[in-house]
Amino acid sequence: MLSSHSILIHHIGMSVNNFSEIAHALTIRVPLAPYQTQQGSFQRCILFRYRDNGRVGIRLSDALACNTRGIERGNERLLLNTLGDYPEKVSLRVGWPGYPAWGRQIRARDSAQNPQPYTFAKLAEEIAKAIKQMIDENANRQCAERSQGWAVGPGRIQLEHLYLAEIHHVARGSIEPVLLRSPQSEYAP
Repeated sequence: MLSSHSILIHHIGMSVNNFSEIAHALTIRVPLAPYQTQQGSFQRCILFRYRDNGRVGIRLSDALACNTRGIERGNERLLLNTLGDYPEKVSLRVGWPGYPAWGRQIRARDSAQNPQPYTFAKLAEEIAKAIKQMIDENANRQCAERSQGWAVGPGRIQLEHLYLAEIHHVARGSIEPVLLRSPQSEYAP
């Protein structure tokens, strides 16, 4: 059962209360609503920071196309459980502004004869697939009035406008992305 597994933080020596500060000259952090765990006092932490060819974040459309060669430390494997009993999937939690909270199970290990945890590059691909699905599912839904600038779908924010900057461990078996978006002028109608 997924809830019996826990993700260990990658040793970067940091923890977070909400979200870490990320500054990038050409992007804006998407104000995702933080996932609220039902597991009591869970300590949120940064699992991984994505840098692609020296820049913060990887464009999700590149990750979806498996163009992940530039990710620094992208070949390192996700550390899932000290017992070696790796969960096949983890829950990805996304609180996109103007839409209901969204979550999906995504694969966290390969399906080889001796399954291994995914690399951080492969995890970026899985997250890109899930975020594309979230955008597709919400493309024809009305975005809340107060969040119209964050509407997703054709003529609005799409996968190619988004960057994955970090992954946070937010609850046992659950992760949450930190996403950046390119300037609105790139997709405004």
